Amino acid sequence: MGLSFGGPRCLLEDQQADILYVSGAMSGSVAGVTSPGILTWDGTSFSAMDCGFNWDCVSPLSGGGLANGGIGTMAFWNGELYAGGDIYSINGEPAYNVARWDGSAWHNLGSGLDGLVTRLHGFDDGLYATGYFNNAGGQLAHGLARWDGTQWHSVFDFPLLSGPDLNYIHDVAWYQGQLYVGGNFVDDAGRNCIVRYDGSAWVSVESGIRGSFSLVNLLEVHDDLLYVAGAFG
Repeated sequence: MGLSFGGPRCLLEDQQADILYVSGAMSGSVAGVTSPGILTWDGTSFSAMDCGFNWDCVSPLSGGGLANGGIGTMAFWNGELYAGGDIYSINGEPAYNVARWDGSAWHNLGSGLDGLVTRLHGFDDGLYATGYFNNAGGQLAHGLARWDGTQWHSVFDFPLLSGPDLNYIHDVAWYQGQLYVGGNFVDDAGRNCIVRYDGSAWVSVESGIRGSFSLVNLLEVHDDLLYVAGAFG
């Protein structure tokens, strides 16, 4: 038993329901369960989650799995499961890279995000999304946005840091009362791959992460320390 075609990218445990959510680029399981991008595992078998993503429950699926890694991130917020990645349809209807599971079906989050979602985090004030997008629900967002359960918001007027058109943002974390953001960016103010919001402005974190091919992929808070993972020396 295992996954068919593409591989997994994210695992998320629901301890109350004793279920493991598995997401990625797969189209289903080798046991014949079809659920593109996301499945549940109960310790014995995989199960579908409605039609999964980018499928109408009817059309034949290609053998290559989902593009761009499929569903690369999941998070719980406000008692519900959210998924993000490269999502362009839910049950054959247009979708916009992030979705909510109500226990039986997937739903859009308003007009969603206009580019790939790399990470979702549930914080006290909302669901945060990072990625390669410029707009969130019609709001200019530059790769960082917050969903309050009803609508999308920009986050502290997050600026355009890399290139003329698009930020490449990979993760976000609250640490000691400040919001930290990591990704692949360098700007003239010395904000290199990691920045923080100090309450009034987005500022560098010391000299940042420097190097020709440096980037930050993950941020994690543990035992009152902020851990940073990525490509750097």
